[in-house]
Amino acid sequence: MSWVPRIGLGLWYSKLAFVMARPYVIGLGSAPIFAFAPLLIIWFGTGMFSKVMVAALSTVFVALMQSYTGASEVSNDYLRLMRTFGATQGQTFRKVVAPSSIVWVLSAFRLNVGFAILGAFIGEFISSSSGLGHLILVASGLFDISLMLCGVVLLSGLAFVLYFLVGQLEPRLKRFVVAHL
Repeated sequence: MSWVPRIGLGLWYSKLAFVMARPYVIGLGSAPIFAFAPLLIIWFGTGMFSKVMVAALSTVFVALMQSYTGASEVSNDYLRLMRTFGATQGQTFRKVVAPSSIVWVLSAFRLNVGFAILGAFIGEFISSSSGLGHLILVASGLFDISLMLCGVVLLSGLAFVLYFLVGQLEPRLKRFVVAHL
């Protein structure tokens, strides 16, 4: 499990922390990644790492909110049952909250396939000398519609392949996470 879903699940521990973080998460999450891309390229340079950071930033807020929502949607009956048995908050989290929110976390992975590709495309679009984003930018500047559409189709194909792979990994990830909690 990556660190962003862990933060989202961790916000379940403290409602006050979530209430304080929520406006920032919503505000930053609603800002277009295109606005942050030049700043990230200035901070991290024009290499591959800056493109990875743009792609990662475009997925952070969805993963954070999905994992928190999954943790907060756990049935109150299960939480009361754990309290009745005298379970600590950590035990309740490990045995009930985390396994119940796995579906939400994996849903965030599926949603973020498109956002990650869009972020990588924007990173290439803004600062790159190769890649599909650069190809689409150059082709559109030259009014080469067929090459531009070819780049768009390749990006869409990449999204379908990644979405399929996440779907194939989902049952294995569920079993792995539930077995190791």
